[in-house]
Amino acid sequence: MAVPLKGKPVTNKGTSQAPISADLDRQAAGESDPDKAALSPASRYDAVNILIVDDEPKNLTVLESLLDDPGYRVVRAESADQALLALIAEDFALLILDSGMPDITGFELAQMIKERKKTAQVPIIFLTAYYNEDQHVLEGYGSGAVDYLHKPVNAAILRSKVAVFAQLYRNNRECGMANRALLVEVSQRRRAEEQLRELNDTLEQRVARRTLALRASEEKYRSLFDSIDEGFCIIEKVHGDTDAQLDFRYIEVNPAFAIQAGVGNVIGKTLRQAFPDLTEHWYVTFDSILETGEPIRLERELFPGGPVMELYAFRVEGETQGRLAVIFKDISVRKRVDSELKDALAAAEKANRAKSEFLSCMSHELRTPLHAILGFAQLVDAGTPTPEQKQSVDQIIKAGWYLLELINEILDLALIESGRLMLSNQPVLLTEVIRECLAMMEPQAQKRGTSLSFSGLDAPYFVAGDRTRVKQVLINLLFNAIKYNKAGGAVALECRLAPPHSIRVSVRDTGVGLTEEQLGQLFQPFNRLGKEAGAEEGTGIGLVVAKRLVELMDGSIGASSEVGVGSVFWIEMGLTAAPLLPALEAGRTERVRPPVPHGTPLRTLLYVEDNPANLELIEQLIARRDDLRLISAADGNLGIEFARSFLPEVILLDINLPGISGIQMLSILRADPATAHIPVVALSANALPHDIEQGVAAGFFLYLTKPIQVSHFMDALDAALDHAQTTAARGAGADR
Repeated sequence: MAVPLKGKPVTNKGTSQAPISADLDRQAAGESDPDKAALSPASRYDAVNILIVDDEPKNLTVLESLLDDPGYRVVRAESADQALLALIAEDFALLILDSGMPDITGFELAQMIKERKKTAQVPIIFLTAYYNEDQHVLEGYGSGAVDYLHKPVNAAILRSKVAVFAQLYRNNRECGMANRALLVEVSQRRRAEEQLRELNDTLEQRVARRTLALRASEEKYRSLFDSIDEGFCIIEKVHGDTDAQLDFRYIEVNPAFAIQAGVGNVIGKTLRQAFPDLTEHWYVTFDSILETGEPIRLERELFPGGPVMELYAFRVEGETQGRLAVIFKDISVRKRVDSELKDALAAAEKANRAKSEFLSCMSHELRTPLHAILGFAQLVDAGTPTPEQKQSVDQIIKAGWYLLELINEILDLALIESGRLMLSNQPVLLTEVIRECLAMMEPQAQKRGTSLSFSGLDAPYFVAGDRTRVKQVLINLLFNAIKYNKAGGAVALECRLAPPHSIRVSVRDTGVGLTEEQLGQLFQPFNRLGKEAGAEEGTGIGLVVAKRLVELMDGSIGASSEVGVGSVFWIEMGLTAAPLLPALEAGRTERVRPPVPHGTPLRTLLYVEDNPANLELIEQLIARRDDLRLISAADGNLGIEFARSFLPEVILLDINLPGISGIQMLSILRADPATAHIPVVALSANALPHDIEQGVAAGFFLYLTKPIQVSHFMDALDAALDHAQTTAARGAGADR
């Protein structure tokens, strides 16, 4: 293998060299040489580097051909500079050098090579066609050559000489490796002897230290063994006759054994002797540990009606010894306390369920008469009452809604205090909620001559919370600011960012303000801060509910005030990212229903209700609709029969019905293919959050709570009728 060196060779126009003989040219051209195979080095040797230097490229090519052998790696150089660079970069077994080099003679190059420590030992063979005189030969040997060959050269002789030097190089290399390995081995032996000497010197000391450590460990074990509160013992299996009962003998016990087990002086005794009432299951368990080697942790009575033991047992000292270590503790008192705690928790859960049932029942019982009161009052108000009647009706409606607000606040506070109020945590667009609240409170402000203002936000901000509850809190703050303001006062709603990741919403009024003492009493249930005797109605729990709601949404609420100037109530809530599909619904507006064309067929509405007053209210409301006819049923079973017979477009359904409940009736309707498509709207006084969630999960199209607002009721009814019409149209299209 030949490796050419990069770089342009140096030439000397004043010096010429004769080519190598013609027979070498023929050999380079590929003609066979019978001596080549016999004289080649064995291929089993590693390839060695041979450097050939000649300024004639074709001479180098011929030499490469002659030395083409797997055992050689031939590197060619066309100048002295290239040769020196090659010698610096690599190690060579032999250098074949042309004596007639340009710029510098081969003799001079050889002297330079011999002067260098790294290359001084490289054998040099001169190969020349002109320098044949003895003085040239002597000069060649004098410059460090090991041989001096003339051109034309015998190829076999050249290969033979090269093979000798290559083998010599390999031998030297192997000797060097062997010497280095020997030096390493000698060094390792010396280190091993030194280490052995050190080990021998310190062995007695280490043995002494180990003995002391073992004694200390044994003392520590004994101290731990004697001091732990748990009972500890080592027992071994008794190997008697094959017909004898399985038993274990006590080998060692700690002082706590007698306290925990209630029996002392057991060393040397068997379990059957120490505990004659011990059940057979204990012996089987211990024997299983010995057989499998698997430790066991368990809680079990020593004997029926006896103390309860918490126990951990494992095999020790190997299987052939047949010994077990047992750590145990009497947990009878703890088990009794656990049992009492479970009973107490069960009683608390039962009481909590009773409380929930009471709240649900109270909500239902209070809302049912309010439904009739507010419903009929709205009917009268929607008609043409006299001025005196109008004034009376307004008072009824005002008192009714106030009573409903009181009921809602009390129920909210009860749910919050019991930890059962469920909130949704989702991004809420703050600007949208604020504008809805302002729109709702504007009529109240106008009625009292109070101005409302809002400094809008420069960007849409979303807070993390429950949209309904955020709105409830803001309405409470706005309502209080209007209610307790002075005549012709102002209410300003302001927003500003509160670093690092919150936003503060403030409601500022121009009322009489609060003293420091009154500020300290804020957020106390039923404390109206001295306004109990005033003209303004109130319960004193609105702010309490608002505070609890804000805190449940990981926010904060506070207030500041100055007597004679006004107050500022604020909430802070955490900002959050906008939802992927934000629900930017427009504010609700009451829909104007177009007149029904003459001849339009009536659509049927089924109302299932057992309360006559509620039924009469809905009858009068539906009587105002020219497009509907109402049929009613007083219980669930009759309602199912009417639904199957009349197939109404929409069903209004109370929840608390005699016989079967509204939830059960809905399930039956959904299971019947004839009625499964009918939208069913719940109209119930069960208005707690879990009641509404249960209704929605059951499959109601909408869930309305009593008492109703007539406009909202009509909107919900229209939505259900539209859905029924769309469903019917789809069915007719599928039939075609």
